[in-house]
Amino acid sequence: MPVRKIPKTYRSISGRFPSAINGRCIGYESKLERDYYLRLEFDRTIASYEEQPIRLSGSVDGKEVSYTPDCLVIFLDGKPPRIVEVKSQEELDKKAEDLERRFSLARNHVEVQGGEFVIIKEKDIYDDALANYRLIYRFVKPPHNIETKRKLIIGILEHAGPLPLRDLLKSLGEDRIAQAHFTRAIWHMLYTREIEADLSKPISHSTILRISNGTENLS
Repeated sequence: MPVRKIPKTYRSISGRFPSAINGRCIGYESKLERDYYLRLEFDRTIASYEEQPIRLSGSVDGKEVSYTPDCLVIFLDGKPPRIVEVKSQEELDKKAEDLERRFSLARNHVEVQGGEFVIIKEKDIYDDALANYRLIYRFVKPPHNIETKRKLIIGILEHAGPLPLRDLLKSLGEDRIAQAHFTRAIWHMLYTREIEADLSKPISHSTILRISNGTENLS
């Protein structure tokens, strides 16, 4: 659990992110942190992650310094854990001297304990995939009658092969209301990776959907 409670603040966006990976809400102190956590939810190499995981303290350049990183990421494949700081480039530049002292504590910690320390900035978070993740993540929980819809979707893709979203929906029903119900199931199946698409580009009716081969990492 986090080593400190994330306070509510009017100076930045803070709140709770509902994490499917962790099975609980994760606190965040900025929009950047929230959107970084969303990206983690689509990285199939990750076992879990935790906000405000440890408090480090020590002397750096003759000054006593304390530091609590934003996040600890644990991987499924035995890869060493990752300590993460999420900061805008503007803040990194503005507070460079003070932040570098704190970051040195994290680098010393991972050198002794193992793992890595990573600074995540805007360029590491924002791209076309993130907009797709926002859409798909709304349907993490399976929609009504998912088993029946899943069988129909998989059956069509097995028979016809990869299809544009437009054609898949037409095969599932001519009625727009029916298609809307199947769309919810498609978004859910994209999250569970039963089906896959190129999420590096904005999703449209031309997006090609296929049965997942189980190897693609969405992050």
